[in-house]
Amino acid sequence: MHWSADYIGLPWQVGGLTRDGIACWGLARLVYAEQLGIAVPDYAAAVPSLEERTEIAGVFAEATSAAGPWVEVAPNGLSLDVIQEFDILVFQRTGLAHHVGIAAGSGRMLHIDRDQDSCLVDYSTGKWAPRLVGVYRHKERIVASLSAIPPELLVVIAATTSILAPVLAQGISIADILKRQAAPV
Repeated sequence: MHWSADYIGLPWQVGGLTRDGIACWGLARLVYAEQLGIAVPDYAAAVPSLEERTEIAGVFAEATSAAGPWVEVAPNGLSLDVIQEFDILVFQRTGLAHHVGIAAGSGRMLHIDRDQDSCLVDYSTGKWAPRLVGVYRHKERIVASLSAIPPELLVVIAATTSILAPVLAQGISIADILKRQAAPV
């Protein structure tokens, strides 16, 4: 059985953090704690009332800073092929990024919304696709996946990353570099 089955049908509640009533971020926290053993902040001060939704953008900015626990792996949600299970998908609604879902594989996310129990929905089509503005991975998940790589390969990756970082920062992707290598001169 897929891990998401344990979270289907939970009732929605503004700012909720438990199975008795949960909001989108509370659902993400619950999944991370129970499935990954990762405790993430509840950001209780940033629970979005209609008047406070602008504060959520500030919370995402703080959480994804160099000191924060999250790394943006798909800026603006444009690189859907990099999304892995348990990545946090951030969606824009009413002009602000203030809603999250948890990637569950095969283009679906675990999600909860006002007046809707938690469920799996497709994030790559329908109403959610144009609203996807970011994909984030917890730093502990990145470290855990790197620990499976042989040390000598990690050295090569680190060296390559430092060389490529300035190029990638300018918006040139690895795919672009490979296309240029394959193009006839």
